Amino acid sequence: MIDGRIKEEAKRRFQEWRGGNNAALPPYLRRVVFGIVLGEDPSLEDYNAILETHKTSESADGKEIALGAIGDVKSDALIKRTIDFILSGDIAAQDIHSPCNALAGNTKTRDLWWKTMKDNWEYSPHIRI
Repeated sequence: MIDGRIKEEAKRRFQEWRGGNNAALPPYLRRVVFGIVLGEDPSLEDYNAILETHKTSESADGKEIALGAIGDVKSDALIKRTIDFILSGDIAAQDIHSPCNALAGNTKTRDLWWKTMKDNWEYSPHIRI
């Protein structure tokens, strides 16, 4: 369990970062802070700000951090958005593992994610295992 002071500091830094102060949230803290923010009670704007970093980041790390963090969501509406985004085809094949792994590791989403995977897995008879 994360201490309340740490959560408050993460939220404070996140809001400063959203306001344009990149120094408030250096890249090495982003995955943890994004996860804390999305694992609590984020606004749609918070979620979109993180998702936008996936779209605008010039670094592979920045994209992966954002994609992994969106799998930390707990609210039903944002869980649905994350799953819909994964299934949309808008994530590059080499990056798809980040949100999928995060959903699988999230106690709130793992069963739903497993069901979604089974329901959306296309059987290919030409593939032999």
